[in-house]
Amino acid sequence: MSSFGRGVRGVTGASSFGGRGGGTGRSFGSFSADKADKGEDFGGSDGERTGSFGSAGGGRGGSGGDRGGSGGGRGNSFSSGGGERGGSFSSGGGERGGRGGSFSSVGERGGRGGSFSSGGGELGGRGGSFSSGGERGGRGGSFSSGGELGGRGGSFSSGGERGGRGGSFSSGGELGGRGGSFSSGGERGGRGGSFSFGGGERGGRGGSFSFGAGERGGRGGTFSSGDDRAKFSTEEERARAESYIPTTRTIEDIFGDDLKVKDKYLDIREDDDDVEITGTNSGECQQTLDNWKEAGFEELLAKNIERSGYTVPRKIQSRTIPLIMDGHDIKGHAETGSGKSAAFLLPIINTIMVKKKNNEFTSKRICPFALIIEPTREMVIQLYEQALKMADGCDVSVSRTYGKYKFRENLKDISTNGCDILIGTLGRFQHMLKEELILMEQMKVLVLDEADQLLEDESARDLRQIAKIDGWPKVEDRQTLLFSATFPDEVQKWADEWVKPTALFVSNKKPVSANVKVVQKFIRVSRSSKNHELLKLFEQERAELKAEKPDEPEPKIRPTMVFVKMKRTADVISTYLNLNKVPSTTINGDRPQKLRHAALDDFRAGRYQVVVTTDVCARGIDLKELDHVINMDLPIDYTTYVHRIGRTGRIKEGASTSFFDLAEDVELAKELVEGLQKQDQEVPDWLKLVAEGKMPLDESEAASGANSVPIAVRVPSETVPDTNSLPTAVTVPTDNVAATGANSVPLGTRVQDEGTPNGEAKDPTIQNNSAPLPSEDANDEW
Repeated sequence: MSSFGRGVRGVTGASSFGGRGGGTGRSFGSFSADKADKGEDFGGSDGERTGSFGSAGGGRGGSGGDRGGSGGGRGNSFSSGGGERGGSFSSGGGERGGRGGSFSSVGERGGRGGSFSSGGGELGGRGGSFSSGGERGGRGGSFSSGGELGGRGGSFSSGGERGGRGGSFSSGGELGGRGGSFSSGGERGGRGGSFSFGGGERGGRGGSFSFGAGERGGRGGTFSSGDDRAKFSTEEERARAESYIPTTRTIEDIFGDDLKVKDKYLDIREDDDDVEITGTNSGECQQTLDNWKEAGFEELLAKNIERSGYTVPRKIQSRTIPLIMDGHDIKGHAETGSGKSAAFLLPIINTIMVKKKNNEFTSKRICPFALIIEPTREMVIQLYEQALKMADGCDVSVSRTYGKYKFRENLKDISTNGCDILIGTLGRFQHMLKEELILMEQMKVLVLDEADQLLEDESARDLRQIAKIDGWPKVEDRQTLLFSATFPDEVQKWADEWVKPTALFVSNKKPVSANVKVVQKFIRVSRSSKNHELLKLFEQERAELKAEKPDEPEPKIRPTMVFVKMKRTADVISTYLNLNKVPSTTINGDRPQKLRHAALDDFRAGRYQVVVTTDVCARGIDLKELDHVINMDLPIDYTTYVHRIGRTGRIKEGASTSFFDLAEDVELAKELVEGLQKQDQEVPDWLKLVAEGKMPLDESEAASGANSVPIAVRVPSETVPDTNSLPTAVTVPTDNVAATGANSVPLGTRVQDEGTPNGEAKDPTIQNNSAPLPSEDANDEW
C-alpha cells in the first residue's frame, strides 16, 4: 500500500487516496475490482473501484464518457447524467450507485458528485470537488461538506459523519472516516492524510509526512512522529495540549553562531551605510568609536564582545553607543543586518554593571531595570539569546516573556533568574503590568525594537494603555531608545510622544532602503505558475551544484527562506517541497510555539534547507547562515519587502528572488524600480513598463510590433498549472481559493475565473479577486 491510500472495507490496498466500498483505487490508472470488472483511466463499471481521489460505493464512470442510461449507465461529458455516473460537467449521477461528474449536481443514492458539484448521492454517494457531499455513504469532494453517513469528505470538506472520509484540510469523518491531507482525520477508524492532524481515534493511520497516528492500533505515516499507540494523534495536538516551556541553547552554541562567520566581521563595517546624528544640540554629540577600547566597557563585557568575534564597532554602533551611555534618548535607524541590537544591548548591560559596582542599583525579583519590547515571539527569543551571550558572567540577569509561554512557569523563571533586562512581546507585558506581576519601580530604560511596527495601529494603542498603568515611568524619568531598519517620516512623528524633546536621531538618511549586500532578482509569473517556478528554482540550483560537485551524491541547496502571504499556504508549500525532495519546514502563526521554535533550531542546524514562512519572520530574525530569500508572494508594501529580503545579506552577500504577478503586484512596481535604481541594481525591462503604467506584452503580441498597452485596458489572462510536472497527490495553492480562507484544490481540478463552461454562474468560492491580499501573521504575535 502506498502512502495516501488504502482500502477501507474488505479490499486490497490502494494507491493515491484509495478506493472504498468494494473497490481499490489506483491513481488515475486501470484496475480490476471485486466483480472482475476492469476500468481504464477514470473509467469503470458497476461496483468496481475508483481512481485517484475516488472511493465510491457504487461504480464510477469516467469523464468524457459515451453513455448516459437511466439505470447503471454512464453520463458523458457535459451530459445531463443518468445511471451510474454523470460525466464531467454533467448534472448528476444516477439514483443508486451512481456518481455525478465534475460540475454535476448529484446522484441521489450511492451516487458521486463530481468536481464543483453540489454533492454526492444521498446514500452511498460521493460528493465531488467543491460539492456538499453525499448524505449517507457518500463522499464529499474538495471544499465540500462531506457525506453524512459513510461518506467521504473531500479537500477542505468537513468529512463524512459515519464511515466517511475527510479530504484535504477537512475535519474528517466522525465514524470510520478518513481524514485527507491537512485534515483532522476521522474519529473512529479514520485515516489522517499527508501532514494531517492525525489519523482516526481507533485504528487510524497518520499519512505521509503526518505528525501523528491513531490512538489505538494506528500507524504513523512516512516521516511521521506517531507510533502504534500514540497518546496524541499528532505532535501538533500534543504541542497544543501541553503548556509550552521554552528551552534555551547553551551559551557555547550561541557564541558558536558568531564563530562560524568570524572572518566575515573583519571588513563588514566598510559595507555599512554612513549614519548622521541630528536633533537638539546634536553638534555637541558627534563622538565616534573607532574601536571597542574607546567605549570604555567593563572588562567582562569587553571579553564577551571579543568572544563573539566582533572586531570593530559597526557604524550605527560607533555613533549610538556613546550617546546611550551619556543618557540620551535615541531614535536609531540603519539598514537590516547593521548591528542595531548590539547598539542598545551593550550600553544597557554596561550601565547595569557600573551602577551595581557603585551601589546605585540592586536587582529585585520582578523589577526590571530595562524593558525591551519586540513585535514577535521569534524576535524575543533571538534577542534574549544575544543578551544572555553578552551578559554572560557579568552579574546582569536576563529574562523573557511572550505569548504561549506557560504563564506560571514564565513568572517562576522571571522570579528565579532575575530580570535586570526583561525582553518580551507587547501583549504579555500588558497583561503582566495590569496584574502587577512585574513592577516598574526600578525601570530606567525602555526600548522599542522595530519601532515603526510597534508605533502603528493596534500596537500603538496598546502601548498607550500600558503608559496609563500606575507606576509606569514618565518620559522625563526614563531613557527611551527606538530602533528600526525602516523609519518613515510619519513614524518619526509618532515616535516623538515617547521620547524627550532633546532626543537625537541617528540615521543612514534612507527612511526605507534595502540592504546593499542583497542582490535582488525578479521573475514574472502568474498566480497559477508559482509552485512550478518555485520548484524549478530549486531544481536548477541543485543541477548547478551537481555539475560543480559531480562526486557529491545529493548536493544541498543553499539555506533559503520562502515568504508567502497566508498561514495555510506555508504548510501546503512546505508539503509540496518535501514531496519533491526539497527538505523544508514551516513557521507561521497557526503552528504551536514549540514547533515554531523547533523549526528555527532545525533550520539553523541544517536539518532543513528551506523554511516556508509568513511575515512572522519578516523582521529582525538573524540567521547568519541564510543565503537566499524568495518572495513567492510579494507583500503589499515596500517596507515589508525591505524587511523580508533583509533576512539575508546580514554578514555576507545574500540574494533575493521575488515572483511578480501582474494580477496582484502592480502597485508595488514603482517603489521596486526606484529602490533597484538607487542601488544600481539591474531592473528588468518588463518591470520598468509596469512601473510606468504599461503592461508588457507576451511574445505573440510583441510580434505585431507593439511593446505594451496601458494596464487599464488590458486584463491579464490566467493559466492553469502544468499538472503533469507536479505530483498528482499534492494540492496546489491558488489565490482565488485562498481569498475565501481556503488554500488549495486537488491537482487536475481547473479553477475557472470567467464562469463555468456550461454557462452557469461562477462559483462564489472561486471568484477572481484581483485585489491584493494582506499578508497574514504580520500582527499576530503582539
